Amino acid sequence: FFFFLKKLSQNTATQTESKKVCTLADVHSCMEYLSLAGDTLAYKIFKGTEDMGALAFLSGDTVYFAKDTYPNIAEVLKSFVGDKNICKVSSDIKEDMVFLDKHGVEMDDNYFDISVGAYIINPLKNSYDVSDIAMDFLSLGIKEDKEIFGSGKNLKTILDIDETELLSYLG
Repeated sequence: FFFFLKKLSQNTATQTESKKVCTLADVHSCMEYLSLAGDTLAYKIFKGTEDMGALAFLSGDTVYFAKDTYPNIAEVLKSFVGDKNICKVSSDIKEDMVFLDKHGVEMDDNYFDISVGAYIINPLKNSYDVSDIAMDFLSLGIKEDKEIFGSGKNLKTILDIDETELLSYLG
């Protein structure tokens, strides 16, 4: 997922190798790795329970992942999402902006939402799911969120996903 986001944002040739995935104890452990992300931060905020979620992001060739409380996730992201020198890349960034705003964090205007980008290129499609975008633009097959998280009454949160499956999804 994150390798795809980074490559799409850089508009470079795709490699299909998996990335290393590093699970951190909590989001405060992410700070030093976030600062190594450079001028582009490919990230995803995962919703979990009412007060717990997760943050994953790409730095170099490694995906970092940490589960924590929402206030801690917002606090860690604060200095990065407000930095105009860092382009934030993800999907459904509007949802992230609402989440961050609830926690007193404002995102600047230097971001790229891949779903909006795909819509601008082809507004006639029915779906702008990340897996569809990866296939359409990079011929890269990644699992749909439905395959990982389920849907309807069988919907799981990031906190419910088996670690092996989660690491495969993130890499």
